[in-house]
Amino acid sequence: MQKPQKSNKVKALALGGCAAMIAIGGTLAYLTATDSKVNEFKVADTLQEKIVLEEPNWNAENAQSMVPTQTVAKDPKLVNSSSVDVYAVMQVAVPYKSVSIASADGTVQPATEMDLFTYAVDSAWSEVGSGTLSEDGSKMIHTYLYNTPLAAGAETATIFDEVTLVNVIDGQIDGADLTIDVDGFAIQTEGFSNAGDAWAAYQKQNS
Repeated sequence: MQKPQKSNKVKALALGGCAAMIAIGGTLAYLTATDSKVNEFKVADTLQEKIVLEEPNWNAENAQSMVPTQTVAKDPKLVNSSSVDVYAVMQVAVPYKSVSIASADGTVQPATEMDLFTYAVDSAWSEVGSGTLSEDGSKMIHTYLYNTPLAAGAETATIFDEVTLVNVIDGQIDGADLTIDVDGFAIQTEGFSNAGDAWAAYQKQNS
């Protein structure tokens, strides 16, 4: 009579094990997984205040009381301290007036409209056109494009190193307050195939 009882007990344990296995199987059926990525995009710093026009050898005192044919150091260049490659552009506004000058041998030439200062442009720069007269007619504005993209952290060659007052006949500009205005521009290279396209887009945007 004792053996059947033992047999029933073993059977109950076996059934209990089966139930445990079923429970484990149910849990595994509901395992899930998810994954995601966050890709951060940071817009480059603005170019404003990152593009600086420098003239290392310019000394304002040297340009006081100038006389015809006098030359003074003036060496504008652009420095790109941004993290963006740019196309560099400079505009030079030179005093413009109808004057009579003397040639090298002293011969007086008939009065004609001209820039009152001359300079030699560095080969790294190319002029667009031949200049545009300012609205009041007092200055000729020359636009120059830098021939290669200006990399982040780099600087251009100087556009010129000195300027010379033309050999004006006495009395035509005596006491005149003359200024040469230089403006520097920078346009991102991304989206443009060359400096000319970038400058055209800049002008259109700011017209």
